[in-house]
Amino acid sequence: GAPSVGGSASAGSRVGREGSGVSSSVSARARPTPRARCSEQRLKHRDSWNTSEIKIEELFAAYDRDRSGFLEQDEFRELLRDFNQGHAPSDQEVTLMLRLADMNNDGTISQGELHHALRAWHSYRTMDDSVLRLFSEFDVDESGRLDFQELKDMLTSLNGDVPISLSEVQWVLDIGDVNGDGRLDRSELLGAVAAWYVHVDRRGSDMTELIREAVSRTAQDSNHSEVLRAGSHHLAKAAAMVRGAGGYLEVNTSATAGGSPSSDASGLSRGGTDFMAAWRHQGPPESWPDVSPGAVPSSQALSTNTAVTAAGAPDGGGEHPRCRKLLLFLASAFGKFCYVFFPFLFGALLAIIGWESRDSVCPRNLDGILMWFGVLAVAFGVSVYIDGFRWARDLRIALATMLLLLNGVGWAWSYDGRVQLHRDECGHKLVLWSMLVWPTVPIMLAAFGLYKCVTYLQHLRSHDDRLQKEVLV
Repeated sequence: GAPSVGGSASAGSRVGREGSGVSSSVSARARPTPRARCSEQRLKHRDSWNTSEIKIEELFAAYDRDRSGFLEQDEFRELLRDFNQGHAPSDQEVTLMLRLADMNNDGTISQGELHHALRAWHSYRTMDDSVLRLFSEFDVDESGRLDFQELKDMLTSLNGDVPISLSEVQWVLDIGDVNGDGRLDRSELLGAVAAWYVHVDRRGSDMTELIREAVSRTAQDSNHSEVLRAGSHHLAKAAAMVRGAGGYLEVNTSATAGGSPSSDASGLSRGGTDFMAAWRHQGPPESWPDVSPGAVPSSQALSTNTAVTAAGAPDGGGEHPRCRKLLLFLASAFGKFCYVFFPFLFGALLAIIGWESRDSVCPRNLDGILMWFGVLAVAFGVSVYIDGFRWARDLRIALATMLLLLNGVGWAWSYDGRVQLHRDECGHKLVLWSMLVWPTVPIMLAAFGLYKCVTYLQHLRSHDDRLQKEVLV
């Protein structure tokens, strides 16, 4: 029967087995195995990797700093560290991954190569020792090496006795045969089999898998520093769009019909209509050569786009898509800044209201609980910026627990019968604030959490659909 996949062997022990067994001289660009020709266990193993592929895309975009579409080896090493949850890979592990990834030996890693390598790495780390035990079973002539037929029989067993094609056997033999003798020994076997085992046609992720991942990301989303940077980045893009538009309008438009434009126009015919057409065709701000505040697109980029508009802009265009994009950037920046500063502003407001009402003779201490809730909310807002310390995480958990308890007590006190009977002594303002704040806080938190979860789900579905349309090998 097929050996189990999903064991707990460590990466270090795998690498220690005389190397990876993956040839670096062959391009592993074979078509993935059709799902109809795979065992159920093999399909399950492949499908469990779907959400990880989305993370790979996100990491690739983050580490491809020069936007070349390729990773250099130092960028690749950093990506592996983040992919392994901050644990730096060993030199042996990096060597193995480079062998799996750099299939054309050009010293760089493309996105397709990265997907292939990390899928194989996932399989390599989780495939248990029964694969090596099968080696002895199918090494019929006891030569210590598997020839083509012996390898075919072994792969068929691994595939749940579902027959495999001869081309698959040859592919495994090619990528594993490091010394080029047409056979695989033990040290060559495991890496090649791991690469083959997950080399299966991708199926779109189940909604339950995406929802689980979205909920997990929502629960772990506390990086306010990153949110603040993202808000600043979107605000800079909006500023670049506005200033870029101003730059267009300020350019000399004195070109004549038969003559050349003036030198400060950089060879562009300017005018109201030409400006709007060029702006419309310039593309999204992130495609501009420089989108920093105050920067305007280069004359070369403008010349290219104005050349398009010279023949006439396509029908259906207009400035409205550009304005919508500007408004989206502004709305995104505003939302992120509100998200970052809200705990401070809200906490300070509650603390001030509670302090101003400290002379209240209410049967319940509505003023004190408002004030302390506000102080703890501000403290929680500060704690989220303290990163890299175990005590900081414990502090956040403690503060969140106290805030939840205070919210529950405040809610109960606000609707207490004695408070309603003594509104004059409590102060109508204090009672109304308390009745408004305590139910609103959990409702708003639940709504915000749902919003974040739905946003993540849409993001994951978008990436999953794009991955499904591509041929990942």
